[in-house]
Amino acid sequence: MTNAETVRSAYEAFARADVPAILETFAEKIVWSEAEGHPYGGEYTTPEGVVDGVFVPLATRWDHFSADVDHVIDGGSDLLVAVGRDGGRYKANGNVINIPFAHVWTMRDGKAIHVRQHTDTALFQLAVSGD
Repeated sequence: MTNAETVRSAYEAFARADVPAILETFAEKIVWSEAEGHPYGGEYTTPEGVVDGVFVPLATRWDHFSADVDHVIDGGSDLLVAVGRDGGRYKANGNVINIPFAHVWTMRDGKAIHVRQHTDTALFQLAVSGD
């Protein structure tokens, strides 16, 4: 499987809520960097940390949260960029989002060793605050 196929398979697994399949795309020592200012912002340094710090809040605090990828840009190296949109409805207040993102994936030996999120964190904060 190419790096681009691996990255796409991670988003496909996320859409199915198939956490074990997502974790198959991660290296044992991954750094997942949610954007500073994001409601779940920070660095998570294990696959389990990503699940607990990012995936569980998305699954429990949002209805129909999605990370839909439009393009995976692969320059033929171990660095790829997934471009798409996050969507969903925040359960606490009913606010709906449709926010663009770019996720930069660094791969080694077919596994993600670093994923860095770039998104409009102000729109996320507005959605969760209800203002």
